[in-house]
Amino acid sequence: MKIAAVVLIVICGCLIGTELKNKLSERVKIISEYRSNCSKLMNMIRFERLPLDRLFLKLDNTDSDIFSLCALYINEGMDFHSAWESAIKGSDEIRYLKESERDAIVDLGAQLGRSDAQGELSIISRIDEKLQEAYEDAVCDLRSKGRVYSVCGLLGGMMCALIMI
Repeated sequence: MKIAAVVLIVICGCLIGTELKNKLSERVKIISEYRSNCSKLMNMIRFERLPLDRLFLKLDNTDSDIFSLCALYINEGMDFHSAWESAIKGSDEIRYLKESERDAIVDLGAQLGRSDAQGELSIISRIDEKLQEAYEDAVCDLRSKGRVYSVCGLLGGMMCALIMI
């Protein structure tokens, strides 16, 4: 019985470490998706010259939570800025991001639709640069902290198991 408890404690420690590492991986993935969507948006503004709400309706099947929710809300009749704010409030993935990364995404929606096509491209380009920096930071965090979290989870579980024995 005691051996089973010890094994479970070690497994729980490993799972906690793995979960923390997965959160870092998710952050990298989310930022990468937003950068990809910024590129798509810039290309659509350059070549299609559609109104903002129609551009987002074309991006509704992206992996990005906020872009998809925004398109859904626009499709339900909301204006773009209200849809963006509602999408941010309803997004699950935003919790994985740091404050500065969240601010960049909030700024994207807040600033779009307020200038001509060149201004829009400039805004998206500036936000994409911020997201590039955030992406590099997230990859660095994953490399440096990911393994630490896994090992600490394992060692923590083993330490608790040793205390029980």
